[in-house]
Amino acid sequence: MKSTFALAICLILSISSNAQRNFWGETNGVFSDFGSNGIHNISPKQREAFSKLNVKSRTTVSYSKGNSHSVTEHFDDAGYLIKREYPNSKYETVTTAEYNDEHLITKLITKNNRDEQWTSMYTYDNGRLVEREDIDEKGKYKGLKKEYDKDGNMTRHGRFDGDRNSPKHELIYTYYEDGQKESITYIKDKKVKYVWSYDCKEEGELINVKSKDQSTICVKEEVNELGYTVTWNRDFNEKGDLIKTKTVRGSQGELISEEMYNVDDRLIREVKINETGGAAYISYDKDGEISSMRESFLNQNDKLKKSIYDSKRYKYTFLYNYEGELQTQSTRIYKRGIYVSEYEYDFR
Repeated sequence: MKSTFALAICLILSISSNAQRNFWGETNGVFSDFGSNGIHNISPKQREAFSKLNVKSRTTVSYSKGNSHSVTEHFDDAGYLIKREYPNSKYETVTTAEYNDEHLITKLITKNNRDEQWTSMYTYDNGRLVEREDIDEKGKYKGLKKEYDKDGNMTRHGRFDGDRNSPKHELIYTYYEDGQKESITYIKDKKVKYVWSYDCKEEGELINVKSKDQSTICVKEEVNELGYTVTWNRDFNEKGDLIKTKTVRGSQGELISEEMYNVDDRLIREVKINETGGAAYISYDKDGEISSMRESFLNQNDKLKKSIYDSKRYKYTFLYNYEGELQTQSTRIYKRGIYVSEYEYDFR
């Protein structure tokens, strides 16, 4: 049987970090696995719902300004994506995925009608990813390798581009005897670029680091009286000015709050969790006025019901509705028009 539902358009909430030497900014995201195998848009909650409701496949049709495009996805009994196809695309692209007994992905193959193929192979040790090999349509290799200590802490993470033996980007982790993180060293093209040092004084003050040292970033982690993890990040911008960030996370790693200050202790960015459980990401200009804001709102079932973005240049709104555990409608409203997507589900 089939029924028609609407696609949720995900709004990724983020804070620009051009003034801060943070991990993501300095490594350009090369160590992130997000989206690397093309199936990360299937969340654990979605998989659980698909398995519970016996969802066999879904076809997504998106509409904007009189145009439409579609994608059909197929799932196994546990709700994991096993095939994705674009039937009305120019190149008729099809992606297939394979998993091991622990439902960890082991192979991903994408093909099109031009006889082009992209392949990714994944290797694990005790459930931990130790290697991924990517071969593109021209036969070029890219990949990653990870090493761990006896306690399961990652000690080395290399990203390879063409050369299987020499990483282009590499992270080296060191730990104290109690397992607490000591440092992270970022190496690019065999040269040390930055060192994140966890050897800090109270409130993250740098130890033995000159005020305009651009290579060492200090991080201090502690647990407050509520059991939340408080992280102080002290680093410098290109002018040598101190930038301070305080991040508070709950016992499950969920964000509680984040505040970023400049050398004059002026708040320049912050994240607030609102009364619905959603988050507001706010940036301030030099006069203390809000320059941009992204905010999400959750319904009583902790599902996203609304998200907004507002700045001096852009403004748009996403609206979401649900039927039971599945999303039924998503609409993006912005200055140039409206974007809508719909789901058609096929059940076992």
